[in-house]
Formats: sequence, C-alpha cells, structure tokens
Amino acid sequence: MTSSLLPILPVVDDVLFNFAQSDGFWVNLESAFGTSYDAVKATELRQQWQSRNFGQLPPIEVLSDEVLGTANGAYSSSTNKIYLSASFLNTASSAAIVNVILEEIGHYVDAQINQTDSPGDEGAIFAALVQGEVLSPTVLAELKTEDDQGWLEVNGQNLEVEYNNPTVSLSLTSPSTVTEDGPQNLFYVFSRTGDTTNSLTVNFTVSGNATFNSDYGQRGATSFGTTTGSVTFAAGSSVVILSLDPSSDVVSDGNETVALTLAAGTGYAVGTTGAVTGTILDNDVAPGTVVRGSIAKSQYGTRHEYGNRSAFAALKSDGSVVTWG
Repeated sequence: MTSSLLPILPVVDDVLFNFAQSDGFWVNLESAFGTSYDAVKATELRQQWQSRNFGQLPPIEVLSDEVLGTANGAYSSSTNKIYLSASFLNTASSAAIVNVILEEIGHYVDAQINQTDSPGDEGAIFAALVQGEVLSPTVLAELKTEDDQGWLEVNGQNLEVEYNNPTVSLSLTSPSTVTEDGPQNLFYVFSRTGDTTNSLTVNFTVSGNATFNSDYGQRGATSFGTTTGSVTFAAGSSVVILSLDPSSDVVSDGNETVALTLAAGTGYAVGTTGAVTGTILDNDVAPGTVVRGSIAKSQYGTRHEYGNRSAFAALKSDGSVVTWG
C-alpha cells in the first residue's frame, strides 16, 4: 500500500464507524444489497465497525493504468483485494479517493453477506448512503441497472472484478441566463476524474421548453437531438465544453429553458445527478402590446413635424403597426 493512502484510511474508518452507529443502518443496507442478505454476517460487520475493528477489510493494492485501464478502482472477491489506479491516486482529491475506497468496500460487503452479486452498482449505492447522501428514486433505479462487472489481469491471473469507473460531472458557466439575440452563449462543462488516457463518450438527456434548431443551436456535442445527446472526451482531456447558441426570432414566446442531465453509460459513473438548466430570455414584443415612448409623428403634406412624448403604437406579431396614437 502506498504511503499516500495513510491519511485517507482514517477518514474511511470514521465514515464506516458513523454508519454502523446510525439509526438508518439496516434501511440503507437494504437499499444497497437487497433484503435477502445474511443478517448474521451483516450484524457481525456492524459490531466490528462499531468497535472500530476494521481488520477484516480487504487490503489495497495500487496498479498501473496499463492494468486498470480507465477505472479508478476495482474489487475482486477471488483475491479479496481492492485495486486502485496509480494515476487516480496522484491526481484525485482526498474526497474522491475516499469515495472510491468506500465503493469498493461496498462490493466487498456484498460478497460477504450475499451469495449472489446484488443488481447494479451496489458499491456506488453503498458509498453514497454511508456518506449521508440521499439518492432519489430515479438515481437509485439507474444505479440498480448499471453494469459494474469486468475482468482484470493481475500478475498473469484473470480476475472477475467490480469496477469503480471515472466520475463525470456537469456544470454551467456564468452567465446561466442569456438573451436570444445577445452575444453570449450557454456553456455546459463536462468534466471527468481519474485516468484520461483513453477517449470516453458520455450520454445526457435534453429537456426544457426551448426547441433545438429553432431556439438554439449547438457546438461541441458528438450527437445532439431533441431529447438525448452525447459528448466525447478526447484522449488526454478531462473537460468537454458544449456551447448552445440562442437563435433570434420575431415571435414573442416567453423565456425558455434548456436542461441537460447526465445519463448512465459505459465506462463512467454519473457525478451530477440533477438537471443543469440554462435560460434564454425572450426580447420580442407580444402581439397587441402597447409600446410607449418618445416617437416622432409626421404630418405629411405640410412642412411641420410634431413630437409626441406620450405616443404609442400597437403592434402585430410581424412588427407592423396597427394604430398610432
């Protein structure tokens, strides 16, 4: 085990101790591992953690990217070891490392208390719940369908493992509100943690009341449709920027929104679970709207021109004048 983990492991121990002491221990255990687990073994684990006895946890071995590929970590029940990526340890924050170790401990717990692997990524569910996160029914359902299984060759031995994949996050730069004919665009930033050696394609859903190709266009996506899209991280890159360019029109249709939500895919975990929403402000005048201002009024056929500070004009939807006053 590398010395860089020495300050990390006490944090992991504290999380497990607090979880074992919590009133929600059994409810959260069922959320991660189902209801058919061995209650006796689960009770033993809880009692060990409550007494701060963590000697039963699997040892950690650090592997190169050539072995782990794009994964941040993995757990093998056949060797009862947790494997971590060397590049991930060198670049990730302490919080991210703690999260990966907890996820692999979740895979270990599942192997101890269940005879068969729990559906989905039970390790990710466990890591979230023991750290006090509240998983929405939608996110929980997505994690229950995620495939975290794979094979790893370590020292010439093929091992069946459960992976922790790179985590992808999504954010919106400032400003998050732009005008439909203004100079600014909406910039959605996709970022990934862990190893960036290989390219990675990430899926997302599209929602909101703005219409693609009518109210806005896009640059930077691998694919983009009315309801779904994807971006691709280039090899060596940890960031992808998707630019949405509002389109100007003469129709008063109110302010509109574009919401992107990360979706599950192959080779990554979803870090930002909620929708990230940008707003396009409408700058058109609604039909029949009375516009007041300082409008010069000409009286044709004479040499006089009259200024009227309280003049008004009622406009049609095409911008033509209905009445002057």
